[in-house]
Amino acid sequence: MPEIIEGIIKSDSKSLSKYDQIRKESDQFVKTYGKKYDIIPCEESDYKNFIQSEDLKIERFYRIRALRSFSDVKKGDIGGIMDDSSFLSHKGNCWIYDNAIVVNKSYVVDDAVVKDTSYVIESFVENNSRIVDDCYIRSSNIS
Repeated sequence: MPEIIEGIIKSDSKSLSKYDQIRKESDQFVKTYGKKYDIIPCEESDYKNFIQSEDLKIERFYRIRALRSFSDVKKGDIGGIMDDSSFLSHKGNCWIYDNAIVVNKSYVVDDAVVKDTSYVIESFVENNSRIVDDCYIRSSNIS
């Protein structure tokens, strides 16, 4: 049993540096190519029916708005909902669509997509992952 716990602890410490590296790469990408999206405050009516009750303590939710076209996203498109502790990379074709929600230190990077009414909390979604329909992802690493 101690081996499993030790493995989990080692895995978590590696993940922290991975998060820092992803943010750094995204920042460098922004310096060269510009931002892919900005955030706009969203109305309570945008998320009220979708947010889990335990997450309503989050103070601010935002919609994302595309600043440039990429993949099937057009400049000006309004995307899904995220809180300010979560991260959508400016690098790659990753996007949060529709009424999908990404909260509580979740990351969406590379070419990953979260769409429809999916809910991602405390998770890492990467590579070419597709979270669609009414998925509920919590404390997971999807790649």
